[in-house]
Amino acid sequence: MANKEIPELTAASTITGAELVHVVQGGNSRKVPIDGLFNTTHKIGSAAFLTSLRLYDSTDNTKGIAIDASAVATGTTRTITMPNSNVDLGLVAAADIKAWVNFNGTGTVAIRASRNVSSITDLGVGYYRINFTTDMADTNFATFISVGTSGSTAAQAGKTFAKNVAWVEIYVTNSSGPTLLDMDDISVGILR
Repeated sequence: MANKEIPELTAASTITGAELVHVVQGGNSRKVPIDGLFNTTHKIGSAAFLTSLRLYDSTDNTKGIAIDASAVATGTTRTITMPNSNVDLGLVAAADIKAWVNFNGTGTVAIRASRNVSSITDLGVGYYRINFTTDMADTNFATFISVGTSGSTAAQAGKTFAKNVAWVEIYVTNSSGPTLLDMDDISVGILR
C-alpha cells in the first residue's frame, strides 16, 4: 500500500512497518513510519484526535483490541500500568466484579458509592435488598459483605438471605446472636 493520509484510511486499509502515516499534533505535521508511531522517538503524546486506539492481529485484521477513552472525564487521564510479565485478560474478565455498593443502612438508606446498583430497599431493621441496574446472568454469583458502625468495635456479621438475577437480599446481625441491626457502614460486592 502506498503512503496514506489519515483521512484516506478505511477499515479495509492495511499499513505496515516502513509505510508512513501523516500525524498532526499542535499544528505540527510530520510523516511517521507505522513501526515507530508509538515508540519514544515518534511519540504522539496528548494528541486530541485520539479518542480510541485499535490494535489488530498482524495476520487477521478482523480481530483485535480497542482502548476507548470516550468515557474518561474531560481534563483527566487514566493510566493502565502493566506488570513486568504477561497478563491474561481472560482471567480478569472471568473474575469480574459485577456489582458493588457502600451504603449507610441507618435511618433512610443512603448509597455512598456503587457500580451496577440502582437502589437499596430497606426491608426492616438490618434487612436490605440491593437492586441491580443490569441483571446478573444467573444466581450463581458470590456475595461478599462487610459491615460496621462508626466508633464501635462490636462484632457484626452480614449474611446473604436470598438471591435473584435482579437483586440480592442481605441481613446484618450482631455476631453472637440472631439480633438484626442497622449499621452505618455496609459494603456488598457481587463476583461472578
